[in-house]
Amino acid sequence: MEQYVVGSDSSYIIGISGIIIGIISIVIALAPLIYKRFKEVRSPYTGIWEDRIYDDNNNVIKRDIFYLKQNGNEIIGTAKRIFPKDQNHRRYEVYGKLLGRDFVAIFWATDQSVLSYGCWFITQRNDTTFVGSYLRMSKKDYSRRSTCAELIRSELNVKDFNRIK
Repeated sequence: MEQYVVGSDSSYIIGISGIIIGIISIVIALAPLIYKRFKEVRSPYTGIWEDRIYDDNNNVIKRDIFYLKQNGNEIIGTAKRIFPKDQNHRRYEVYGKLLGRDFVAIFWATDQSVLSYGCWFITQRNDTTFVGSYLRMSKKDYSRRSTCAELIRSELNVKDFNRIK
């Protein structure tokens, strides 16, 4: 049996083969992740959105900025409260489904000490706007309260979202 000598042609071939096999293995392992990310980025609902929650007099009582990602009819994301100012420390997780032109979603505070959660039942009005209802439970009498809600495509980008404190 022939011995391998460092620097011989056969040791270079084995080394290069190992590198090529390693690169191919990495590409195969990462392909599903890359495909999913590419699909999310190109999905029409992936991006930055702003919601507006209204009171009974049509005044905005809450505003949040959302970073949503779409995968098929599933939408997940995070949100940051920007109004009222005394709640701008709040952060939320979002999970929802697109059902035709309807979007049903739940969201909850990431800080477990903040009892803030709710859901949307909204319908797509056009490419940049959903309108409908925001439903939450009253902390006073535990009744359910529904108010008008709007979800609007934002002009902000992901870098802007990450800068919001």
